[in-house]
Amino acid sequence: MGLRNKNESTYGKLILFRLKTFLFSLFLLPAQNSVSDKIFYKAIRKVGIIIIFLFIIYSPLFLPAPTNKSVTLSKETAPLERELRTKTIVTSSQTLLMNLHAELSPRYLLLPFVHKDVGMRSFQFIDLKTAQKIVIHEKEKLRYEDLDRLLEYGNPLYSILHKTDLKDLPIKSKKELLTHIMLLSPLNLLETTPQLGPFFGSAILLKKRLLDETISNDTVVKFYAPETPVFFVASAQQDFFYLLAPDGLIRFVVDSIKRGPLVSVFEQEIFQKFLFDANVTVTRNNQRVEILEAQDAFLQGDEHTLLTYYVGVANNLTNQQIIYNDIDLTAEARAAVFSNIETVQKFIKDKNVYRSFDDIKYQLTPMEKPGEKR
Repeated sequence: MGLRNKNESTYGKLILFRLKTFLFSLFLLPAQNSVSDKIFYKAIRKVGIIIIFLFIIYSPLFLPAPTNKSVTLSKETAPLERELRTKTIVTSSQTLLMNLHAELSPRYLLLPFVHKDVGMRSFQFIDLKTAQKIVIHEKEKLRYEDLDRLLEYGNPLYSILHKTDLKDLPIKSKKELLTHIMLLSPLNLLETTPQLGPFFGSAILLKKRLLDETISNDTVVKFYAPETPVFFVASAQQDFFYLLAPDGLIRFVVDSIKRGPLVSVFEQEIFQKFLFDANVTVTRNNQRVEILEAQDAFLQGDEHTLLTYYVGVANNLTNQQIIYNDIDLTAEARAAVFSNIETVQKFIKDKNVYRSFDDIKYQLTPMEKPGEKR
């Protein structure tokens, strides 16, 4: 009923489909009048046409849950109790045009990771005290041009209500529009219609795309501060982090069965600390490479910069201890970095870089258990 979300369907075909349905009812009117001229039957037929037309417009409301249901908008949660002896993470990305300035307890370790989707950004977040870890990896990027086309899909009023392309809107305006879409339901049409007009079926399709197929009625959405270029979607099945990059919306997936409180720590201590900066420049401290810069370089095919990053991590673990509440977690940190490097090496193509990573593993291995050089 007006929501033909197929690859072969186009904006024009969808409009034509709706018009054909409405005109079909109009063409039936003369034939029906020739059967009976009674006022009662005429009124029934005309009312029926109006009902059909309204059903076509509001057919999205008849979609199954949770597509047409309202998700829960979570309020700002109280910050986690900040632990003493924090370490500072300062890093920038010229690709994302963002910087990250966070303070993290020594018990946690944040490392760049290489997922099976090699061309995408990944993080590994480790709790050294409990030996738990999660991988947050980029799953897909939704270009703003594609989102605009999807919102205009079968909605002739969208371009009138929103004259500026999504990619040209400031972060605050992008998040306001996404908020209306994510909270779209039959219960808040008074807020939806001014933003999207009566043909809001395309917005429901985008909502379903953002919530993903696995999301159910227990979905919770967190949007944070208006200027923060991130928001979070959580459910019992899956957690997603969304990052509003310069050229599109990046979806990150928490790739872990036992997510637990570690996801909350990553959300509050790392993810919320991303800030958009249109004029970001990467400055090195004593030529040390930071995590976002290492990721940028690796995604562009530069494996040496990623190697330089891990050289810095290994040197820190060699020259200083990681102490948390009088507990020495240095050995745990070395083992975590060692394991991470073994995963990273699976995707290294340069043989010299690969052998250099072996040297780092040897450096991290205690003398009583020397690492094996290849």
